[in-house]
Amino acid sequence: MCVVAASSGAHRTRTPLSEERRHELLSVPQTLGVEVAPIPSHFKKRAVALHLGYVGAPFKGNQSNSTLPRGSTVDDVVEDALLGAGLILPTNYGSRGLSRLAWSRSSRTDKGVSSLATIVTCRLEVDEAWWPPQGGDGLQLCDLVNSKLPPLVRVFAASPVPRRFQARHACSTRTYHYLLPLHVLSSDAAVAAERIATLSAALQRFQGTHPFHNFTARARYRPGAVNKKKTGAAKPAIDSAPRDEEDEGEGDEESGTEEAPAPAVLSAPVPPGIDGAYATGTYWCVTPQQGDAVGNAHFRRIADTTVQGPFVCVHTGSPYVRIVFVGESFLLHQIRKMVATAVAVARGRLGIDFIEAALTRPSRARTPMAPASTLVLADASFWPFKPDTSGGPRTGEEGSDSTEQHQPQQRSLAISDATRARVAAWATEVLEPSLGPALASDDWQEWIANLDGPLACPLPEEVAVIVAYAREYRATRMLRDIVAAAEGDATCHEVQK
Repeated sequence: MCVVAASSGAHRTRTPLSEERRHELLSVPQTLGVEVAPIPSHFKKRAVALHLGYVGAPFKGNQSNSTLPRGSTVDDVVEDALLGAGLILPTNYGSRGLSRLAWSRSSRTDKGVSSLATIVTCRLEVDEAWWPPQGGDGLQLCDLVNSKLPPLVRVFAASPVPRRFQARHACSTRTYHYLLPLHVLSSDAAVAAERIATLSAALQRFQGTHPFHNFTARARYRPGAVNKKKTGAAKPAIDSAPRDEEDEGEGDEESGTEEAPAPAVLSAPVPPGIDGAYATGTYWCVTPQQGDAVGNAHFRRIADTTVQGPFVCVHTGSPYVRIVFVGESFLLHQIRKMVATAVAVARGRLGIDFIEAALTRPSRARTPMAPASTLVLADASFWPFKPDTSGGPRTGEEGSDSTEQHQPQQRSLAISDATRARVAAWATEVLEPSLGPALASDDWQEWIANLDGPLACPLPEEVAVIVAYAREYRATRMLRDIVAAAEGDATCHEVQK
């Protein structure tokens, strides 16, 4: 992984800790039984990007969660390893949201989701000699941290980054792989081959920019929505930054969130302006519904969807296909809902027109969700670093970060070929064997039975209502766009006269 070194930002003075508070913070690692290593005197504090990989099965997501036992999330075990490696101060350990480490992750993955490409940026105590002038992947730091990590979590590379760099906001593209057992489509090889083509066609309907409100927990991204924590305090559930699955749900949602069961019959009366099966969650909003608006936060752009294979898992002999999603960011559960909906189309449970209808703003539709166990964050790319215009202190001045001044000047965070080779080797040796049992699990048969049943997907008569409305809606918008374009051409012609 290569880096850009940029001048440090403006110095911010921290309020000194009281002796009582310092003693309290120092006692936290010992209370939790976490190893604490001394930090050499020549180490300097530096913003560092860590390239992580992990098997998701043992964890309840990658985001730290104070309501869960220590070690339940990937963040927990990585922070413990950093402390044990002597890269963070004990007084900075265990802060809420890891705020004292300025922790930022490129993607938040949900319970059971694995990763080969999570980038975490944080403030560490490091030896500047770990990155020679010609650059490098910080392998000494990686070896130090990996010696404290469980085998199912690895650091592949470590790179110094500008002080203001945040992995979450800087990530421009995320690539996810979903491994789908072939027998989910059909146990008959010929039928499965036909259904792969249908699956691919269904997935292509998701490409482009659409509102994915029916493929997530819609209320979490609703304009003005709040997310109430156990403290009872209300906090905005969204902000202007893109959320991702997964992020399987980047932001305020707690790791390990599971989808609610299929909606039961609602006892509330049907609001005015609703047509369709309001009681079971699939209907059309003829008029805008206050309190259930679809806003900008529900929109995402999917750059590409492909179906690769079939392949055979060398560890279990199970045939499977790999579904690839490339996008800027993803909503909570979005990928798993797109997969399940496309499988329902391939199996004939839903018509392909349902997808276009569900991607229409006035539609409301319940959608199925695929298991998380075979979803993998496979790759990520990043925007170029922003130039530092802060006018911060130069080398040797108070608040300067001397390590930043000695790093090679590059323009972005990029994954090196050597890092990709280490990732590929770990995927072969650790991740793929760990995913084998999930691919061969008997739980898929239960999932198929639920998918084909009456609750996971809307009934044909429910789908027919929103599909008819969606066709009319799209035709009206297309006509409006044609008229607007014609009027614009006429105006230009008059101006040219």
